[in-house]
Amino acid sequence: MQRTSKILFLLLFALVVTVALSPALVFAQTTTGRIAGVVVDKQTGEPLPGANVIVEGTSWGAATDLNGEFIIHNIPAGVYDVTARFVGYQPMTIKNVRVRIGLTERVRFELSPTAIQAQAVEVVAERPLIEKTATNAVRIVDAESIQNLPVRGTIAAAVLNPGVVVQDGRIYIRGSRSDENAFYVEGANVRDVFSGGQVASVVPDALQELQVQTGGYNAQYGGANGGVFAAVLKSGTPDYHFSFRSETDNFTEQYKKRFGTYSYGYADNTVTVSGPVPGLNKKAKFFFAGQNTYYKDHYRRFWTPFKFENGKTILPDGSTMWLVDTGLRGGHAGDTLDVIEWKGGNVPHATLNRFVTNASVTFDFNPINIRLSWVNTYQKTRHNGLPIMRLFNSNRLPITEYSDATVSMKITHLISPKTFYNLTLAYHDNRAQTYDPFFKDNFWIYADSLENAKIGYDNWETYTNDPNAYDIYGFPFDRPGNLLSGYSKYKRNYLGGSFDFTHQMARHQLQFGGELQYWTLRNWSGLGGVTSGGLLTYMRSNPDITRDKVKFEKYLRSLGPNNYGYDVFGNETDEGDFLTKPRHPVIGAFYIQDRYEFTDLVVNAGLRMDYYNMDLWEPKDYKNPGVSKKSRTLDQKYYKKVDPYITVSPRLGFAFPVTDRTKLHVQWGKFVQMPQMSQAYRGTYARTYQLLGGFFFTNPMAWKVNPERTTQYEIGFAHQFTMNASFDVTLFYKDIKDQLQTRRVFGSPESGISSYDITQNGDFATTKGMEFRLTLRRTNRVMGWINYTFSQAKGTGSYVNQASASLDQATNQITIITPLYFNQTHRGSISLDYRFGKNDGGPILERSGLNLLFTFNSGHPYTLSTGGIGQNDAAQGAILPDGDARNRRPLEPIGASTTPWNFYLDAKLDKTVTIGGLDVDFYVYVRNLFNTKNVINVYPRTGNAYSDGFLEDPELSGSVIESAGGQGYVALYRAINLQNRQHYLWSGFRGSDLWGRPREIRFGIYINY
Repeated sequence: MQRTSKILFLLLFALVVTVALSPALVFAQTTTGRIAGVVVDKQTGEPLPGANVIVEGTSWGAATDLNGEFIIHNIPAGVYDVTARFVGYQPMTIKNVRVRIGLTERVRFELSPTAIQAQAVEVVAERPLIEKTATNAVRIVDAESIQNLPVRGTIAAAVLNPGVVVQDGRIYIRGSRSDENAFYVEGANVRDVFSGGQVASVVPDALQELQVQTGGYNAQYGGANGGVFAAVLKSGTPDYHFSFRSETDNFTEQYKKRFGTYSYGYADNTVTVSGPVPGLNKKAKFFFAGQNTYYKDHYRRFWTPFKFENGKTILPDGSTMWLVDTGLRGGHAGDTLDVIEWKGGNVPHATLNRFVTNASVTFDFNPINIRLSWVNTYQKTRHNGLPIMRLFNSNRLPITEYSDATVSMKITHLISPKTFYNLTLAYHDNRAQTYDPFFKDNFWIYADSLENAKIGYDNWETYTNDPNAYDIYGFPFDRPGNLLSGYSKYKRNYLGGSFDFTHQMARHQLQFGGELQYWTLRNWSGLGGVTSGGLLTYMRSNPDITRDKVKFEKYLRSLGPNNYGYDVFGNETDEGDFLTKPRHPVIGAFYIQDRYEFTDLVVNAGLRMDYYNMDLWEPKDYKNPGVSKKSRTLDQKYYKKVDPYITVSPRLGFAFPVTDRTKLHVQWGKFVQMPQMSQAYRGTYARTYQLLGGFFFTNPMAWKVNPERTTQYEIGFAHQFTMNASFDVTLFYKDIKDQLQTRRVFGSPESGISSYDITQNGDFATTKGMEFRLTLRRTNRVMGWINYTFSQAKGTGSYVNQASASLDQATNQITIITPLYFNQTHRGSISLDYRFGKNDGGPILERSGLNLLFTFNSGHPYTLSTGGIGQNDAAQGAILPDGDARNRRPLEPIGASTTPWNFYLDAKLDKTVTIGGLDVDFYVYVRNLFNTKNVINVYPRTGNAYSDGFLEDPELSGSVIESAGGQGYVALYRAINLQNRQHYLWSGFRGSDLWGRPREIRFGIYINY
């Protein structure tokens, strides 16, 4: 007892010191579940009060009450063996009991008197087909399901669930925008407050459980209007284990002519190790996973090869194609290219190299448990999004280095079997920088021809002007050495913690707690003139000003850098004016939750109070934002601090049985979240650049933004209709308010500003739909599932700046309800797994399996449109981009048309053998087995992905074709644009590409000990 007291004192002291020295605490959520049940006499059915129930290999356990009932709280998600013992009775063990995040796993022990049975009883628990204790729709992805599926990645498996839509690489849940989802790893929040995305990776082989809640979560969860992805890592094992996995697609390159399949230079190598920590007498266990993923081509797109030879290629009109620079882009007129050849298949110099490590260490100092976790990613990416235009300049492609790390410590003190509390500390950091591959962060010499000559580029036009592009029939091709990147960087981190207290009172589990995050955000980007040479030209022409730091800084301000937490020179600092200091949003919450359980009846009632201090300033008068044209500054006396936002969200959910195989659940709740803050977190000089520039900005700044709000209703029905099959149906309705949109402000006469656009709350949406899942537990070698979602999502805007271009054509804000861009009315997946076990199927088929995964979805809305060329380059034609839609005019109601359906079939074949006492699994899996060329986006002018409607319309293209060289322009336009979508990828469309992913064949080996 004395030792326990010392441990508790030291831990609490460490916690107090950490909090005292930290600005705040970190956000955390539950990573545990419960085991509950009853112990009875097998003959009489009478309850056995005082029986001991323990979770094998741990210190968790409980004694039964007068009714023979028990509940064991706060068990980390995982698979356990549970044993019940009672004097005069033989013990009974139920093996493979699965504990789920936030749920209760029910078991029943029927003990036989010692005189009747001479041996202990072991029973293997079956995985439940219905989560009877869930009061909302909960979908669970675990290591076993990922192991058999022909996908690689935790999120790739999670998005197969009902209610989840993937469109252009973004995840949308039940009609909410893609930035409205929450992501947790080991209870720590890994959602980026800047962009709303996930900023941590979980190694698939490290995953214990990934829970997907598409809505209706209880008061303990917050910060998400869409859905919640909560991942828990595996824990250490009592004995030492390791695994090794290696997979690649490099074998397919030699078969590309036979199968039409290319290698993308993919390789994935993963190792895991787990076991007891040496020297701690098995009171501490560890788990570690490390993964390296590499791509030579991380884009993986459909391409069509072509080849044009100077003086040899004959055009349709009988003329000869000459690859001669016209000089219209500033290059040397008359320079020639021997050949322009695009080999297709994969993109050269588009590498991605990622390292991920996950780890957990669990200390069992009963009644105190400590869990440490670590999640880290480092990734280096080379960008080549326009590979045809970069054919002659691929060595100069920009590079982005990204890293994140999340460290958390959870302390659990079990005061009694019915009372415990958790303290959690965590630190999260993510950062990135994008740079030129030769000069990296020394951006001052990017446009210095002398420095470029040292690395082999001595073909510069002038001292500060990089080589101008070739102009071949109106199409630009970079000359070697052409600068392709500026420099940018950011750092975003938070520190904080959480506390929750739980007490079981009769059938009520009462819980209350709070959490806090203190963020620090820094950004440096947008220093215009670096790649154009303008900065060096100014420095050379104004040496006196350059040597004077104050005067030089004033010039740099005029270039509009978006800096906060860094000065204009790129140095990290905590100084500056009210908008150039680091941003420190604070997010906090307090909640109280009552979970009532009686047999299968569950009532979840909770109340959550959220606190958002987003560290924002807004003008006292938006018409006069106090901007100085001379100094490029904002006068703070014209501004006021935005007050913190406090809101209360009630949640109520029921789950109750209709029969022993049928469950009904009902949920209602209100939810709020901090919106993505990329528009709100901008420095002084980026803001003055917009206020004084008089230009059109597609992504305007924000001053004050409030949290977005959602009210959701959900009702679900689940039924197990055979011993091994069940289905569940969930209906949902959501009312979403205060999403971000673009609006226009007209300046007052004294402000010196005519007008400017801002981002603020205003968009709203209503979504409704049905989610269906059919599950078949393994029966006669077969298991599988069918997921299907029907949804309708409508609102005033699909993304933040959708209406930005319309503001240049009309002053009234758009309030028309239209189908949201990412709505897919029908979406589903079907998985079928056929598997032979040990001693089954003979020597060839024994321990082999085949998994087929079929996914489908209807298209998404778009609007047939027309319009002229506008400000497009000749190489872009009249493509009507999303990024600047001022020249686009709809031909029908917004969202009236729909893109085609998509269908994919993936397959995985595997075979396990034993070699030297090790289980070795050999497998191959194929993504897009039939190499189906699915259309995921279309040209707005034609409504298809094959033609943009430009060449077919002489009024649009006639003068361009004539001025650009006639049939040579047409030939390049067809090859570069219509067959390979370079103008689509260049022009700022929200869609990532016109076509879905091509076929990929991957071979792998998995060794598990």
